[in-house]
Amino acid sequence: KLSYYYTLHLTTMSSPLYTSEKLESENPKWSEIEIDSANGAANGIVLRLWMHGLGSDRVITAWGLYFSGLVYIGTRLVGTDLSMLGPNTFVFYMHGGYFTGQHCFLDAHPVTPRTLTIQLDASQVKPSYSVGLLCRLHSLQQTVRKRSAAATVLKEQIMAGCIDNERLSATNKGRESLALRRLMSKPTQVRPQPKEILAVRKEIELLKFRLQLLSQEKERCEQTVHQLSKKKDQLSNENQERSSNLTENYCTLHKEIDNCKEFKRQLIEIKSQLSHSTALLDVRKKELMSELSIIYPVKQKADGQYTIRGVHLPNSEDFIGKDELMISVALGFVAHLVQMMAYFLNVPTRYPICHFGSRSKIIDHIIDTIPDKDREFPLYSKGKEKLPFDYGVYLLNKNIAQLRWCCGLTTEDLRQTLQNLA
Repeated sequence: KLSYYYTLHLTTMSSPLYTSEKLESENPKWSEIEIDSANGAANGIVLRLWMHGLGSDRVITAWGLYFSGLVYIGTRLVGTDLSMLGPNTFVFYMHGGYFTGQHCFLDAHPVTPRTLTIQLDASQVKPSYSVGLLCRLHSLQQTVRKRSAAATVLKEQIMAGCIDNERLSATNKGRESLALRRLMSKPTQVRPQPKEILAVRKEIELLKFRLQLLSQEKERCEQTVHQLSKKKDQLSNENQERSSNLTENYCTLHKEIDNCKEFKRQLIEIKSQLSHSTALLDVRKKELMSELSIIYPVKQKADGQYTIRGVHLPNSEDFIGKDELMISVALGFVAHLVQMMAYFLNVPTRYPICHFGSRSKIIDHIIDTIPDKDREFPLYSKGKEKLPFDYGVYLLNKNIAQLRWCCGLTTEDLRQTLQNLA
């Protein structure tokens, strides 16, 4: 975040004599300051406004002002229209009133006119003093000035204690009192003893040494206080930043908790909809499977043989001596039925089926030792070798076992093709 503070300087090149605290408001109101006696007599200052943030401090504006040139606004800012002031305006509170610079007003601020000359009629003009009165006034002023100078000299001599009684008598012409004579008379000086002089010098040296030690200790304490003050300001700023970060994180946490609750509620609704949709999908799958049993009915004859659409299909190892054409027709029905069941159950079969009626084929993509051109195996035996045909029927039975496993059924014998479909 961005914060603002200002510094006061005696000149444009001098170090700051005061640095304010950092405030994050765009219209900051800094606390009152106390200037020491060394800088309190200055009639003008240089003021710089700084922006702290983004890893550095930058000067926004700088003023060079004299206090005598400030414009009085009023005793209160509550009833003052601040829209007449421009941006980056400083308002000073001094001596119970508010002041600002002349250039801060958007419109020209009215200035009280000064009366330099007055035009009057000659009949209304009257002399205030005559020449004699002016000369007398001038002589009185000179007398007062001389006596003031003599009194100043006398005061300095009294403070120095170097005036004698004769000069005092000549100056005051015998009008002084006895108390003043006693005050101005030189006291009888007693010559001090050498031991007393040595003792006094020793005490003076001790006092000078103590004064030097105290001065060094004072400087050290001032430096320590200054460092502690800077550390306090730094810790205060860090604490303020951490407090703002904690507040933001707290608000973010509350928002995330609310979002989590909303997501949880939506998840419950979606789960309910999913369960309902899954139930409807299972019902529809059962309906489609029952309709497939109508299209391709698998029935068992009285002699125990199974047929599909009235075409008998023996077990996979009992094809010898059977009608090859009827076997290929029945296998075409089974291939189409398996393909439709896999589509309705949304189960990709391990071995893809190419349905062409009685000329259907099945593909093996699993075994990597088979050449790519020989991966299609026929589901009809007419004009084909027996080994690829038997392997294609075996792959078809594997697909049937896969569909049974997806439905929760086990397959004990892969050779019973129609019995496993029934």
